[in-house]
Amino acid sequence: MLLAHGASVLSTRHRRPPGLTARNRSWFDRSGFEKVEWAAPTGFPYLGGGAHEALEGANGVLEEGVRFFRFVGDES
Repeated sequence: MLLAHGASVLSTRHRRPPGLTARNRSWFDRSGFEKVEWAAPTGFPYLGGGAHEALEGANGVLEEGVRFFRFVGDES
C-alpha cells in the first residue's frame, strides 16, 4: 500500500532466539516482495539484514481510513 512496483525495502534484524528470520522473510514473500539480498556479516553472529523488491500487488495506493499503528496513550 505504501510502495510502488519496483520499490526497495531494507530490513535489519537480530538472529537471537526466538529466531524470526525465516518468518520475517515469509512475510515479505506473502506481501508481494522478492528477496534481492540477505547478509549476515562475519564476526557479528547475531545480526543480519536484507533487501527486498516490491513486485505485483504493491500499487502505491493508500486505502482511506486504514490505521497502521497507535501511539500508547492515544485514545483517538
